[in-house]
Amino acid sequence: HFAVVDRVWGTRVEDGDKALAKCGRARVETELEAWKQSCVVRHEENRFGCTLSSKMFIAIEFVMKHIAVKQAPAVEYQRGLILDAIYMENYLHSASEEERSSRRERRERKGDKGARGNRPRLEMRAIAKSIVKEKTQVIHGSGKPVSKSYTDLDAPKVDRVVLDYGDI
Repeated sequence: HFAVVDRVWGTRVEDGDKALAKCGRARVETELEAWKQSCVVRHEENRFGCTLSSKMFIAIEFVMKHIAVKQAPAVEYQRGLILDAIYMENYLHSASEEERSSRRERRERKGDKGARGNRPRLEMRAIAKSIVKEKTQVIHGSGKPVSKSYTDLDAPKVDRVVLDYGDI
């Protein structure tokens, strides 16, 4: 028993979890790391800033630590946007495969000409594609969501500046 358990968990630890690989964990982490790097601004030789706050740092490592620790809500929000984009891409991919298989089935059945049933699905796909386009602009753009006409009052205030009157 123990030899089997050791073998199974040993390969899982060495190779990684196959289920997590299918979820796109590596892609989420690389896109999130790229977003964090895009939040770092170099002002001078030893002065770095963060686009999420007004703090200044002496090295990039400190900015990255600040983003991970102090800007955790913004990081989680960005992770959610990336996961939503991956989910939408997977949905569109599966919808296109379903559409191909339904076309194949219709070709196999002779005399069936019902093409009007696809219109709602095509409209939903067009809406989904526009959502993905908006989300990718947020992910690869400035990192801040583009507000249209709705303001979420419960969202974290990532661009709020807190003043300490002792510093004045």
